[in-house]
Amino acid sequence: INAEYMGSIDTEFLSIMEPAPPVDAYKAFGRGSAAGNAIFRLYHKPTKPSTFDAELAKILADQRKAREAAEREMLHPKPVPKSRAFVPVPRPNGRRPFVEDKLPFRHSAPPRPHRKPLHVIEAELRAASRLPPLTPECTRRAILPEDKSRYQLMLEFGGELPPPIKKPATPPPPPTPPPPMAPTAIFAAIVEEIEDRKAVLDEMRRSGKKNRDAEAKIKQEISHRVVELKKLDRLIREGL
Repeated sequence: INAEYMGSIDTEFLSIMEPAPPVDAYKAFGRGSAAGNAIFRLYHKPTKPSTFDAELAKILADQRKAREAAEREMLHPKPVPKSRAFVPVPRPNGRRPFVEDKLPFRHSAPPRPHRKPLHVIEAELRAASRLPPLTPECTRRAILPEDKSRYQLMLEFGGELPPPIKKPATPPPPPTPPPPMAPTAIFAAIVEEIEDRKAVLDEMRRSGKKNRDAEAKIKQEISHRVVELKKLDRLIREGL
């Protein structure tokens, strides 16, 4: 086909004869398959503008380099392998472990600045022990069972109830007097007392111990008993 012949062909006819690009060819396979997804990405370019900021990326990269440099300058203690780690094994006979048994970095490490030293903590504890207790002492008496019953009645009747009327205590009955003795029994008891005192006088005379005060007292008691016998004898005779 020469150029003249080609020029004579209508360009519109050629444009109709050209096959259209397979934009929708991915539908034959589906977006869920690898072939369909690859065809879709081939003919459908993303139209969303990029959010990449070169200046911000440079700032972040510089900050990352500075942080890595600071971390490299920090002290990184060498880790102790498990085979050489200190294990607090109890010693026989209560022997305390040697100093060389412990790890050296635990004793040589400088104290942390935010930790209080020992003397400051001890001073604070001594000062706190001299302070009064924070919780005040309880000045209110305990609630007894009778108080609970009184509160229950107050809630039930809506207020304080009047105090109950106390009845006067009943006086105890007088003691029962012993039954009166018969005059003949009293007469026999007084005669027995006189005989006892006479026996005491006879014993004192036989022993040779003279006590005039005791003898006078015993004789006076015998005389009183004799007077009582005379009165009882008169009463017995009058009664008969």
